[in-house]
Amino acid sequence: MSYTNNFNSQSNFQFHVAALPDSATLQPGDTLQLIASAGPGVVSSYVWSTPQDLSCTACDSATFIAEYKVYSITKKIVATSSDACVDSAFTVLHIPPADDYQISLDSLECAGEDSLHAVFTICNNFRRGSIPKGLEVSFYDADPGQADANLLGPVFSTPEANASRCASYQCFFKRTTTNKVVADVNGNGQDSTGFEEARYDNNKDTIAAIPFVVTLDPSDTSIPRLTSIRLNPQISGGQASIFKWEPIQYLSCSDCPSPVSTPASNIEYQLSIQNDYGCTATGTANIKIFAGGSVSIPNGFTPNNDGRNDVFFVLGGRDVKVLKDFSIFNRWGQKVFQVTNAEANDPKFGWNGLLNGKPADPATYVYFVDVEFTDGTTQLFKGTVILIR
Repeated sequence: MSYTNNFNSQSNFQFHVAALPDSATLQPGDTLQLIASAGPGVVSSYVWSTPQDLSCTACDSATFIAEYKVYSITKKIVATSSDACVDSAFTVLHIPPADDYQISLDSLECAGEDSLHAVFTICNNFRRGSIPKGLEVSFYDADPGQADANLLGPVFSTPEANASRCASYQCFFKRTTTNKVVADVNGNGQDSTGFEEARYDNNKDTIAAIPFVVTLDPSDTSIPRLTSIRLNPQISGGQASIFKWEPIQYLSCSDCPSPVSTPASNIEYQLSIQNDYGCTATGTANIKIFAGGSVSIPNGFTPNNDGRNDVFFVLGGRDVKVLKDFSIFNRWGQKVFQVTNAEANDPKFGWNGLLNGKPADPATYVYFVDVEFTDGTTQLFKGTVILIR
């Protein structure tokens, strides 16, 4: 009666498997769930390959854990139906560079005669970052991108891996002549000799190379005789660990940072300092004293090298400009000492009790002192002094 209903059709019966996602980009340490689905019909098995970095292989859902390296990998899923139909699909996974090394120069100090000591921090800005062994840091006297930049060797290399995101290091390298140091971490990272990074525009840091210098406060001053004054060193370019004051005369200490001086005469001090890395510097302080009144001349001295009253010299007040002539004679009229245009209050311009390089006899000696004052007037002072041994 009718032939229009003598046929039937079926579609979408081809057995097919799909993998989700079909591609992904991850960072080292990330996890990703890979899900396979197949049909129509009953699925008898799923098999993932290769097994690298997968939580399972004979399963429809596998966890992929990205390794801590830069790589790409393809995962294949093969599904088989109960009727022995087979299909496959692929997931492509990319793990690009995620490390991002950054350096901070924390301090810079003089070391020895021709070197510098640097303390610096390397950080890996990747959230799961660490510091690998062999990561290099180079130091330059200018931006290494400039043609005139010089490498201040040797190049530093991290001695071992550190699981922390940030780690502190220190090293020595040659001194700069530009008063500037530029540190570059992983400078070769953009070629095959370094570590790959996500970015390279933050791998440098700059610090000023401040010379190791000491000055004294006060450096030049006048105070009343036997008045105490504290000497304060002003240090730049680092910290001093060793202090040595010379001479030690009138000082409260000779190896401390800030001694007190109570001078009985003019004196110049020299401070020598040294830091922990063998770098040295010196500074001087000149202290001039003035006596009460106008001119004061002792009547005796004891040149026995005990550091007390060993030199016979003239003490003067602020109004004394210069000792135009200071002469000493023995009882036979022989001149045993003379200086001209000398300063008052300074043992350098006094008599140490020697005559022709030998100790003079204990006796009474006659002195004459021609003094010029700041107002231009002059006055002759004369008297006797006893040399006591």
